[in-house]
Amino acid sequence: MKSWKNLSPPIRLAIVTLVVFGLVFPFVMTGIGEVAFPSQSSGSQVYYDGRSVGSELIAQNFSEAVFFQPKNGSASGADPDITMAYAMSQVPRIHNATGI
Repeated sequence: MKSWKNLSPPIRLAIVTLVVFGLVFPFVMTGIGEVAFPSQSSGSQVYYDGRSVGSELIAQNFSEAVFFQPKNGSASGADPDITMAYAMSQVPRIHNATGI
């Protein structure tokens, strides 16, 4: 029984700390963020036809036709697993955008 008396305060402190810093604090900070910064707090979503299609902060700004694909994952020759047919299907798009 004496060991329970010694263990009870730290266990209660741990539970209270978990509740305060794991639940209360995040909800309070989220609420403050929603009130103080309503447009930034939801993540700068880009909407098309009423549905979210991306974020303004992802990718990069480009204004010239040579920047035809922001953050491309493959440039035909860089992808070792691309088929010849798929590489050839990209030729008109790349030609129109870059003039190559």
